[in-house]
Amino acid sequence: MKYFDELKMADIQKAFDSEVLEWKGVTSKPMMGCQCYFHGRKFICFLVTDGIVLMKLSDKDQDALKTRLGGKPFEMAGQTGRLWVTPLKALKDLKQVMPFVKKRYEEIASTKPKTHRLLRVAIGRTRKKTRTGWVYASGRLARFCLNLFRTHQRLVHVTMVNPIP
Repeated sequence: MKYFDELKMADIQKAFDSEVLEWKGVTSKPMMGCQCYFHGRKFICFLVTDGIVLMKLSDKDQDALKTRLGGKPFEMAGQTGRLWVTPLKALKDLKQVMPFVKKRYEEIASTKPKTHRLLRVAIGRTRKKTRTGWVYASGRLARFCLNLFRTHQRLVHVTMVNPIP
């Protein structure tokens, strides 16, 4: 189902893009029927027809936005969640929302990206039947391999590798 109508929201999207896409690391792409905005791999917000949904706003900011512009819970596939659709009827509404969008961007931009520790894993009884590969140390497969290593030390070889920069 499509939640974003490009023709109806053309002016607002153009104004929004002209400001937000100038920020360092911000990209835009259509996803799940909406126009989504990211910093790296993290959601900032997404545009829907006649509104905007900001991700992970604090309760204080969410309440301030609700009292200023109103809105309704975002509904997707018949289910509503914590996300709130703030109506955008005109460019003046967009100007009122932009400080909250900027705040969300700054929160995301100020956090350090996670580093992942990798494990080199070799599983097998003999050299010919051994499978090797890389897994993230925090993943379910890594826990499985480490448990195997602890119980059957001959079958699994695990090597720690420095975190990815």
